[in-house]
Amino acid sequence: MGKRDRDKTVPAGNQPAHEPRDADVTEAVQAALEWLDREQAPTPPDPAITLALLEEHDRVLRRRFLRDLLLFALLAVCVLAAMFGLYAATPAALLALQAAAVTLAPLLVARLYRKRVKE
Repeated sequence: MGKRDRDKTVPAGNQPAHEPRDADVTEAVQAALEWLDREQAPTPPDPAITLALLEEHDRVLRRRFLRDLLLFALLAVCVLAAMFGLYAATPAALLALQAAAVTLAPLLVARLYRKRVKE
């Protein structure tokens, strides 16, 4: 089927008639896609590079975990020191703080949970 025959074809059913320019554009796009397929052939990743990336990621995660664990431990020590200091200085103040925490913590959690459910 030559180019002139193709340009004169009648569309079947409800398909739109294509102009000759559309066929040229389609051919150019198809040629470009074939060229991309040839140039960018899928190749498996190099195992050594992949392993090096994974090891580096593990090192970063391990450092981050140790930093977070150290921060948690320091914060826990500070809170325990403050609680012990409050207990040693004024046990009544420690009892008031504990009562407030026991009373207000559930209310605060319920309020925050209700806001999340509404969103």
